[in-house]
Amino acid sequence: MKRNDDRDGKCSAKCNCTSGVDRRDFLKIAGVGSMVVLGSGMPVMAGPFEAADFAKLVPADKKLDPEWVKSLTARGSRTVYRGAELEKIGMPIGGLCAGQLYLGGDGKLWRWDIFNRTAGTGDGGYAHPPQPDHPIDQGFAIQLTSDGKATTRTLDRGGFSDITFTGEYPLGCVEYRDPASTLAVSLEAFSPLVPLDVDNSSYPATVMRFTVKNTGSRPIEGALVGWLENTVCKGAGSAAGRRQNRLVRKRKVLWLDCATAPATVKQTDAGPADRFEQRPDFGTMGLGLLHPRPDDVAEAVVSAGPVAVDLSPEVKRSPEADAPLGTKLVGRLARPFRLAPGESATAEFVLAWYFPNLKLKDGGRYYATRFSSAAAVADRLADDLDSLYRQTRLWHDTWYDSTLPHWFLDRTFLNTSILATSTAHRFGTGRFWGWEGVGCCEGTCTHVWHYAHAVARLFPELERDLRRRTDFGTAMDPKSGVIQHRGESCGLAVDGQAGCILRAYREHQMSPDAEFLKSLLPKIKLAMECLARMDDGEGIIEGAQHNTLDQPWFGKVAWLSSLYIAAARACEEMAKEMGDDACAAKMRAIVERGGRNIDKELISTSTSA
Repeated sequence: MKRNDDRDGKCSAKCNCTSGVDRRDFLKIAGVGSMVVLGSGMPVMAGPFEAADFAKLVPADKKLDPEWVKSLTARGSRTVYRGAELEKIGMPIGGLCAGQLYLGGDGKLWRWDIFNRTAGTGDGGYAHPPQPDHPIDQGFAIQLTSDGKATTRTLDRGGFSDITFTGEYPLGCVEYRDPASTLAVSLEAFSPLVPLDVDNSSYPATVMRFTVKNTGSRPIEGALVGWLENTVCKGAGSAAGRRQNRLVRKRKVLWLDCATAPATVKQTDAGPADRFEQRPDFGTMGLGLLHPRPDDVAEAVVSAGPVAVDLSPEVKRSPEADAPLGTKLVGRLARPFRLAPGESATAEFVLAWYFPNLKLKDGGRYYATRFSSAAAVADRLADDLDSLYRQTRLWHDTWYDSTLPHWFLDRTFLNTSILATSTAHRFGTGRFWGWEGVGCCEGTCTHVWHYAHAVARLFPELERDLRRRTDFGTAMDPKSGVIQHRGESCGLAVDGQAGCILRAYREHQMSPDAEFLKSLLPKIKLAMECLARMDDGEGIIEGAQHNTLDQPWFGKVAWLSSLYIAAARACEEMAKEMGDDACAAKMRAIVERGGRNIDKELISTSTSA
């Protein structure tokens, strides 16, 4: 793994690479049972061992604890987090390739990366994961009115003492309780995820569905409040200009639109005025309340304090407000409720964003080809949400309707949420592209991404595009057959090259017809010939073999030659399907010769050592 500017196969000492995703995410994405399952409450897995146990590389007897082994196959129950565990949770909660937003363990949103300012993670995140940060004044609260007095409880650890979190991606569920309150609140947060439907899984938006219930014996009157700070062009510094909030009542959504006032925006410290609209954080964002009612409250506020709490009459409120870029501008939406004992009410908020100026390459963000603003995102989502929620829920319920252990289902699917982080992008041209680690090691690297399968099985359209456009397109040398393992640079990696051939076969299997394979087979054969030139005549490759461990390996390596043989086997099947008998026979000879010699020279040798 390399920094973006490295070309020698070595990581720089300054490299922020985290091998495919922010490694903190693996411990914090909702649904990760590892925080509990691998904690001190579990029995010791193996051992104790003595020196004699390591006379061979791997002890034959692993001395696994029988109770631990039994626990692996038990169905168990869903993992519920509470207390200090909530601090370690960050569930990606936006759409695929649309930026990044985390749902925290107490329901607050954090790790905002929707403004096209890629934040690398660095190696410090391994040992010292950061506390959730909240650079934007945004949140939700309950306001209760009793005997003419109003009280406010924020929907986070500051407002409720008993909070639990259950994460089963793509759904995050938070429960709020407090012994001093007769109000119970539940949050279900998600962005639509519909396997096989990329566009409907790629909204730059998050839905927050709150249900409030009166658990007491007296009626309750109050409101569910959501607010959002306008942070468009927050990085503009001393540039002259104004932000603008507008409240718009539509048929399906009461919309708080957060933008700049384009007629008055001027750039004073970084170039011509027309450059302002090219800023990475130039765009729109907003908060909507779905299924609006006449009694819903909507206000634009200029205030220095948290708007959910600051209810003093001195605060300036109106349906519209604007303020200089350096002044805090917030909008507030509220859904009133009156609940008899045992009654409940639900309110759905949608947070949407539109920041199209992604500068990585290939024409900004793909979602900008579908929408013109955050308001347009919210409108489309409001129109289709009932159907999208049913499909998202159907996928979730189907996945968890299983006899497999809950921990296994959680961990098998949680990595899919990486597609909803700043690791993964889809450019304006439609190209799918990913880092190894956020901000480091570019190019949807062949020797990293070929080990992943979730994208191909859930959204095969993206992987087919990656094969056509990149691996067997811009990344391929048409003379040598070398596939540049970082898209446009960095040369051949043996496991990545073999992986591209194997993935081409997989993508064909996930295609509705043979057109994909028909168009790519000549290039697949060329890539296979490139590997075959490294064959020593025994079906085993030798020489310098660059791979995912970022150093060339030499000699006969069972791992890399096995991938070579697997690629030949896949190429054989593809050639058969296309009627290329000569190629199929050539590949069959490699498979038979290589399999026989790997068993003879490498496998049997290592097991008898």
